[in-house]
Amino acid sequence: MTILRNPSTTIEAISYYVHSHEGGPARWIKQALSEPDNPHQYGLISVPSDLARGLMQRYARGDSMESLRQYFNEGYRPTLQQAAEISRKLFPDHVLRMHFEQIASWMLLFALVCFDEEGADIARLDDWFTPDCNPVLFAMIRKAFEQGDAYVRKPNPSNTAVPHEEQLVAALLQPPATWPQAFGAYMKQWPRLMQKYGYREHVEEERHAFDFVPFHLGLAVCAFDVDDSAFCHLPYYPRDLVDYYRVNIRHQRDAWRARPSDPALGLPDDARPQPKKTYVLSKAEAYGRWIELVCGEDPERVNGARKALGKRKTMSALDQAMESLASAGLAIHADLKDDETVAAQATSLCASWNVPAKAMPDLAQQGPARITAILNALHDLDTCRGQRLVMFDDGGDNWHGLMFSFAHEAEFNTLCEQLGLKRMDRGQWQC
Repeated sequence: MTILRNPSTTIEAISYYVHSHEGGPARWIKQALSEPDNPHQYGLISVPSDLARGLMQRYARGDSMESLRQYFNEGYRPTLQQAAEISRKLFPDHVLRMHFEQIASWMLLFALVCFDEEGADIARLDDWFTPDCNPVLFAMIRKAFEQGDAYVRKPNPSNTAVPHEEQLVAALLQPPATWPQAFGAYMKQWPRLMQKYGYREHVEEERHAFDFVPFHLGLAVCAFDVDDSAFCHLPYYPRDLVDYYRVNIRHQRDAWRARPSDPALGLPDDARPQPKKTYVLSKAEAYGRWIELVCGEDPERVNGARKALGKRKTMSALDQAMESLASAGLAIHADLKDDETVAAQATSLCASWNVPAKAMPDLAQQGPARITAILNALHDLDTCRGQRLVMFDDGGDNWHGLMFSFAHEAEFNTLCEQLGLKRMDRGQWQC
């Protein structure tokens, strides 16, 4: 009998999502094989993410560890390899890998930790994950599983895959004797920490399942041999994966690790948790000033933005705020592959800022490639009129972009930081 590991959903619902996530890669591969002369096979780019999400749903569904291991080796790997081979021919400059920016990234890493019995994949994680993200916690855990004392590359403190990762980073920088208590406190706080993300331990009709499983905590337990006896019984803790690792991997493949590595050794100062900043403005004042800057301090645009955003005094969720601003011609808010919407919104954005729209390329390309060209064109506009493009990352499946008054860039950056808005580097929107 299958026992759900995610109590916020049902077997039927989660099986649907397994089929949905795994059906996408199969569909894209089939299309690429049936249309070998069609260069617009951009769906292949989503294969790593889709497979990882499908694997996460299989785990949440309650599939046995042996079933997960067999699927990972006999289903997941061959599918990813086939998609990568096809993608390599169509997009020779793009390597098909997972960008470490979502909860499914931790699921994939856990699968490699548990099911790569020889350690060949653990030694080559850059074949699985893009090297341009490298969150601090990921770098710490990676270092623990690889034979070597140095960090592979500099950790990036601005990137995370799961909210509140920095709390675990801070815990791991304390003496090892304090880790069990700190990890236990973290796991016991999980319901409160995840409240804004829909935490619950029961099914609710017309609501999506709560999917924030703390795989990162379980991996840290495995990486640093932390005693989890005080919290392993708590809901959502990935105890099956941790137990599987301890029984099958820790004293076989990872027997070389006589004792836990020191995650603090070699960690750059700027990758360590920084003291909490004190901001001059209140959240309401920061939100108001942010609106002014994304409107170029133009009274007409500010009024249009406030009308679209509504009467609230503080920042709403990024997805909601950008959708409202896009409706007023002041932002880009579109699906990752929806080049038509991005093109239309980019034209409206230029019109709102009185910028010539000639920079919008009319390309034969479609999907992400065309979107990249459009965003690059916006980014490269002559900024003498006072605007600059910024793209935001919320870890979802939409583009979020707008222009702001670049004469106040330092102030804008501070406001974004206070409002919890994560800016994307230009390299992150290159397909």
